Amino acid sequence: MSKNLNFFLTALVATIFLGWGINVSQENLEDFFYAQISQPFVEISLVKIPPKSQKPKPELQLESALSVKINKFGKQKVLFRKDAVRSLPIASLTKLMTGLIILENTPQDDFNFSRAITISKEAANQNDVPVYGNLKQGEVFTVKKLLRLMLAYSSNDASFALSDIVDNKGFIERMNQKAKDLGIENTYFVNSSGLDPQDPKQIPNYSTSQDLMTLAKYILEKYPLIFELSLSQEPYPTQNGLSDLSLPEEQRFIGGKTGYTEKAGGCMLSIIQDEKQNH
Repeated sequence: MSKNLNFFLTALVATIFLGWGINVSQENLEDFFYAQISQPFVEISLVKIPPKSQKPKPELQLESALSVKINKFGKQKVLFRKDAVRSLPIASLTKLMTGLIILENTPQDDFNFSRAITISKEAANQNDVPVYGNLKQGEVFTVKKLLRLMLAYSSNDASFALSDIVDNKGFIERMNQKAKDLGIENTYFVNSSGLDPQDPKQIPNYSTSQDLMTLAKYILEKYPLIFELSLSQEPYPTQNGLSDLSLPEEQRFIGGKTGYTEKAGGCMLSIIQDEKQNH
């Protein structure tokens, strides 16, 4: 993690409402998150924050949330917290851990990132996403391309194809072992995509806002490429995206991940960099 920049990390899980003086119905919120499942993170239009002079109080209707400011010395200040240690389904936020396992087990050089992966029948049959990233059996992609499809467009097919490099069962075991290694003990994975299990009795992937914050900090420090890829603009041009948000000039988005399933509701993790405040 950079030592001369501030970061704002926000983990919001399960049916999120972001309303700075704006009321949005639960149904509209769920439609929003479903629409964003495969939309590039850079194209997601969030609620704009009004000028500071208005000093509004955020209206938040959610199950769990944690927002933290980290200065250049690594000191943290909690800006907002609600049930941050409550375990809840996390949908496609799962793909952050999937990306981490791939990067930790794939040396970052041209040969390995250019490794060709053939899409299997099982990978191609994962649940489709609304816009982009629905792959076909027999198609061939590089590891890096699959990472981009997974992180920027939330492709479930790409997620499965990447986990299949190891073997899907062994990959999930690595995900859970990494969670233990990071000390995020209230986190558990049953698949690499975050999709709700087909068996309604099976518990879906779950975590807490606090655990997700720990995971995000580790990724930001060790493997920032994951967040860089989450902002990929290929193959779509960026329109009405995060660059249009009313953020101060010195702040910019580093990356993040959204997700939505029926059991999880809407989920989001985001990171904002403050390039001005160095204390």
